[in-house]
Amino acid sequence: MDTGTIASPLRTLSRRYHLSSRREGNHVDQQQLRNRTAALTAPTLAITGELNLPDFHGAGDAMVEHITGAKQVVIPGVGHMPNMEDPTTFNKILLEFLSGVA
Repeated sequence: MDTGTIASPLRTLSRRYHLSSRREGNHVDQQQLRNRTAALTAPTLAITGELNLPDFHGAGDAMVEHITGAKQVVIPGVGHMPNMEDPTTFNKILLEFLSGVA
C-alpha cells in the first residue's frame, strides 16, 4: 500500500484525538516532562513528524534540552505517525541511531 494513501487520514485522526484530549485536560505538561526527563541517562532519540502538532515538537525539544546526549530528528512531510507515514525514512533513522549505541 502506498503510504501517501493513508497519511492524510492518519493526520486527521491524530489531530482529532489531540484536540479531544486537550478539551479533556489531557495535554502534555511541559514542566512535568522536563522534571521527569532530567533523570534519564539512556541514549534517547525523539523522532517527530514535520506536520505533527506543536505540543509534540515541544516534547522533543524538551528531551534534547534535558536529557544528556539526546537527539531529535524531524521527518519532512509526515505528521504524528512517522513510522507509518514514511516507514523507510523512519527505519533508516532508527537503525542509524541504534547502530551508534550498540
